[in-house]
Amino acid sequence: MSCRIGTQALGPAGFGYEMTASDLSTGAITRARREAEARDLNISFLVADMRDCVSHHGTGFDVVLTADNSLPHLPGTAAMNVAMT
Repeated sequence: MSCRIGTQALGPAGFGYEMTASDLSTGAITRARREAEARDLNISFLVADMRDCVSHHGTGFDVVLTADNSLPHLPGTAAMNVAMT
């Protein structure tokens, strides 16, 4: 969630982990795809709002990662809870 240009997805993908990453910004996802392609990494990137990830990504992930300060940008605890369920 909130992958921006894919920085947090590139490393694990380089070690062979299957990665799915999303961001609200089309421009950020476009750049993330370029970064992954430049490294010959297969990462599934989607434009999606982190408050609605289940409808875009589904369920069944071993780990859900949102790094840096993405969650505090949401408008309150209720929105944060929605993003994490």
